Amino acid sequence: MTSDYNIINADDPFGRVLISRLRSKNTKLYTYGLKNTADFYPENMQYHIDHTVYTLRTPTESIQIRVNLPGEIYVYNSLAAIAAAYSNQISLEQIAEGINSVRRISGRLEVVYEDEDNRIIVDFAHTEDALEKTIKTVRAFTKGRVILVFGVYADDSEQGRAKRKGMARVASLHADLSVITTDNPKEHDNRVIIQGIEEGMRIYDGAYEAVVDRREAIELAINSSSPGDVILIAGKGHETSQVIGKDSIPFNDAEIVKQIQANRNKELVIKSNYLV
Repeated sequence: MTSDYNIINADDPFGRVLISRLRSKNTKLYTYGLKNTADFYPENMQYHIDHTVYTLRTPTESIQIRVNLPGEIYVYNSLAAIAAAYSNQISLEQIAEGINSVRRISGRLEVVYEDEDNRIIVDFAHTEDALEKTIKTVRAFTKGRVILVFGVYADDSEQGRAKRKGMARVASLHADLSVITTDNPKEHDNRVIIQGIEEGMRIYDGAYEAVVDRREAIELAINSSSPGDVILIAGKGHETSQVIGKDSIPFNDAEIVKQIQANRNKELVIKSNYLV
């Protein structure tokens, strides 16, 4: 099913350029964004750790929308999907039902462990923009610190070195503590990549530790946490392997967290039995 409408983000600078050009040609167009100048926009947004709800305003009517993913980025995604469906003459009731039927996606702001003190979240964010949005989303639900575990897959080109520093900038500005580690270095020297990130952390005065082994990095982040902190493990999300050199090693952040926590709980039981 297709329509003749162009669907454009009115909050994006280049999107606004496109909107201006298309309107000058009387092209069919629907805009979406967070401001009420767009054709499709949200009101009364309520962010929760596992979902977002808002009142959708359209050119003709309004309806309540529930998105089963938290954060602003998924509000934008839902608005784009809604505008596209609306342009195909799908009713708002069907659209709302369809949006609500989308389940949580593995490795996307996935809470993989939670107790009365801490919460551990895994997310696929591996670009500067995605990482910044993800940390900001997590920050809204954090009473204490945001502890970030991340690495960067970036080659030794000028662009790759810039990405290392760019990711370091985001981590420095938005996380309280970063544990820099290995992502998927592939054929590149992971120590050199980490050193490049460290340089960026120092430029932006970010608090950090560097641990080459990703499992050890996750464990350090957990051991460094205090009640109220949230640990965000970014970069790999749903991935079930880590590529180092030519080897693909089984590795899933969520499973690693569960293993570490299971071992910690066993140690606590042993200690408590010893004290009795």
